[in-house]
Amino acid sequence: MKKVLHITQRLEDKRRRALIETHKKRIETLKRVVQCASCQFKCAMCGYHLTGEGDARPPDTHSLNMPLCENCREEFEAFLEYKAGKRDPDAFWHTEAWARLWAAWFDYQQAIKGLRYSRDFEMLNEKT
Repeated sequence: MKKVLHITQRLEDKRRRALIETHKKRIETLKRVVQCASCQFKCAMCGYHLTGEGDARPPDTHSLNMPLCENCREEFEAFLEYKAGKRDPDAFWHTEAWARLWAAWFDYQQAIKGLRYSRDFEMLNEKT
């Protein structure tokens, strides 16, 4: 019975390798998306290049483990306060549309992180 399990696993691995070869360009695109979205040298929200010397690389906000430039970090913190019901009356742009933008961005970052650390994505990196 143990041999049957090993053969089944080998067949599954062979099938996955064949699929990877068939969809190689699409897989490379997916890997680039995850790599660029996870880059530690640019702001995760606006894409501003963080050089380290002249630019402040603030500590990670809200356990995101993603770099944010100072302005985006402040806006993200404002978003968290907005969600908690604390509104800044001077920030007239802090509207529902603004909150949806930050919520969608946060969901996107969580999805990228989930994919990046998934077993299947790790397998793609090993096989290609």
